[in-house]
Amino acid sequence: KATSSNEEALDLLLEKARLLFDHTDQTEVASELLEQVLRSSPHHIQALLLLERVALAAGDDEELQRAWSGLSVVSSMAGRRVEYLLNLAQLEQKKDRPATDRLLSWFASTVDSGACDAWTLNRWERVALQTESPALQGAVL
Repeated sequence: KATSSNEEALDLLLEKARLLFDHTDQTEVASELLEQVLRSSPHHIQALLLLERVALAAGDDEELQRAWSGLSVVSSMAGRRVEYLLNLAQLEQKKDRPATDRLLSWFASTVDSGACDAWTLNRWERVALQTESPALQGAVL
């Protein structure tokens, strides 16, 4: 019963965050509520999806990375997981010094997903060429 009431409390916090984000300009309060939900349940898919929306609206790359990282783990569809991994790679590319180890890890997860088709590999090739990382280029190309 304690787990059930905890889940209900998290759902209420999430719904309040959603309403604040969708219907008011209190995005900061919505973000704080999302933080509470994700602190208790880091892979709460609905909270991660809302975090993605909030981060996109705010242009907050750090929170967007957090949302996509979580969604790449919890998404039930391999194609969606791959899309989140590619989004993470493109976000990482924007940095002055992209982290090659992260990119390699995301590429390996893409390959392991079973949803790595020619189109996906082509997108990874572009990432590898743009980052100019010999390690990533060796893995992808």
